[in-house]
Amino acid sequence: MKSRVAELIATMGGAGYLPKAPGTWGSLLAVALAYGLPYPWIYLLIFSAPGIWAAGQYARDRGSKDPQSVVIDEGIGQWVALSMGGTHWQACLAGFVLFRFFDIVKPWPVRRLESFPGGWGIVLDDAMAGVYAGIVMLVLRWFHLIN
Repeated sequence: MKSRVAELIATMGGAGYLPKAPGTWGSLLAVALAYGLPYPWIYLLIFSAPGIWAAGQYARDRGSKDPQSVVIDEGIGQWVALSMGGTHWQACLAGFVLFRFFDIVKPWPVRRLESFPGGWGIVLDDAMAGVYAGIVMLVLRWFHLIN
């Protein structure tokens, strides 16, 4: 039972099993869930601790440090970005693109955070990528380039 719950959370209900670029699917699902919400950070409150646990448990069950099918980390990172930058359609689009960019490029210290043990390392690098995306979104909002 514990492994099944971890799998459901870690894969965001199975989104991590979608073909080609599961992280992108996880990010898109996170954006879809947060779109238009006044308080997207509520997802962070609900899923951060369970997400860290589930990512670690699922990775242990699979015998892998960071299985591709774990996408709760992308969800959390995406929700960090949207919590900082907003959930209007322009912000969601910018947040999606910026988060995926920082998640793929992994500027310092994003890559270093992957070295944390278990679910912490799986989730923290994406959360930091979300912070970077959120900062850029705040600048874009400051200059009224997104709503």
